[in-house]
Amino acid sequence: MSEALLLTVEEAAALLRVGRTVMWDLVRNSAVQTISIGRSRRVVAADLRRFVSELAAEVDRHQGLIEGTPPGSKPRTTESDERPAGTGRVAETRRARRDSVRPT
Repeated sequence: MSEALLLTVEEAAALLRVGRTVMWDLVRNSAVQTISIGRSRRVVAADLRRFVSELAAEVDRHQGLIEGTPPGSKPRTTESDERPAGTGRVAETRRARRDSVRPT
């Protein structure tokens, strides 16, 4: 058996090219399945591959590749993408806060 079934959190972090803190956050948030053996915690290698596949699929969906947009083409825009700067909810909130604060 050449491929490990279980990895330490540090080994999993190295495979993902992230730090230990990020990897532990993924473990705590149940993004990656782990098992306990005694006092040790191990990442299931198959679940690590699943996690990466799901991230890649999410990126593809975000870029519109699954919806039929060819690679390299401009992503579809929505009406909210075409709004002029300073007209969104964030700008409205900032204006409201600015206007409600008056010097004494």
